[in-house]
Amino acid sequence: MWEVLADSVQSSAQAHSSAQAEPTEESKEQPTQSVSFITIKLNSSNYFAWKSQIKNALKVNHLFSYLDGSVVIPASEIQDASGTKIPNPEFFKWQNVDRMVLLCIMATLTPSILPHVVGSNDTFQVWAKLEAKYSALSQTHILDLKKRLYSLKQTTSMDKHLDFVKELVQKLEASGSHMNESEVVFHTVNGLSEDYLSLKQTIRTQCATTPLSFSAVSAMLMSEELCLAHTPDPASTVLLVQHHNVSMASSSSTPSSSVNHSITPPLPQPSTQQGGFQYPV
Repeated sequence: MWEVLADSVQSSAQAHSSAQAEPTEESKEQPTQSVSFITIKLNSSNYFAWKSQIKNALKVNHLFSYLDGSVVIPASEIQDASGTKIPNPEFFKWQNVDRMVLLCIMATLTPSILPHVVGSNDTFQVWAKLEAKYSALSQTHILDLKKRLYSLKQTTSMDKHLDFVKELVQKLEASGSHMNESEVVFHTVNGLSEDYLSLKQTIRTQCATTPLSFSAVSAMLMSEELCLAHTPDPASTVLLVQHHNVSMASSSSTPSSSVNHSITPPLPQPSTQQGGFQYPV
């Protein structure tokens, strides 16, 4: 569909060239199929990314003036030599191009967006309505995503933690907010648990001189997780040693089962009475 619309827009735009700046020879040779490269359909959270693609596609085709309202709209009627009002051919040329551009834009809207532009008369009105409604909404969405990234805390396995970071970054990119890779690395490392304290310090030291890519840091973190999984927990080791020592102490203080537990009678005591030694009663 985009290809058909692009060809129609090109033909109409050339017919309306009297109201537009003449394109250069280079631009005339370039196909206008760039309009077909719109890969994003507008929803409530990706306005800035969608807007960027639409603007670039129409600028390539010398049609951006239909979006920002700078195109000169001819009068719908003119007077002929006798003073009689007649339809203005230039107006219909403008209207034809405008409707083609509008069709291209409408084709990139998701069903939930369409009701918000019903009743619009031209491309500029549609563009203005979308800007008014979704610019602030998308900005709020971006701020929420950034807040989640900045306050990130690792509570899952490393692969899930890294996947969540990538998901947030991809959503930010789709919303039109580009994240610097160094910034992504910083927040990824900053949200790690205390088990990775030593590695966190190492990564920060390295990044201070030579920035590390997210892929490189991810590999380091996955490797560290494997090492930690095969390293005994220090706290558990201490408890095990303490338990062993207590057991040994108890064993040494407890008489052996082979020891004769019979009570040895007391030695005879001298008696003051005659008759020799007597055992005490």
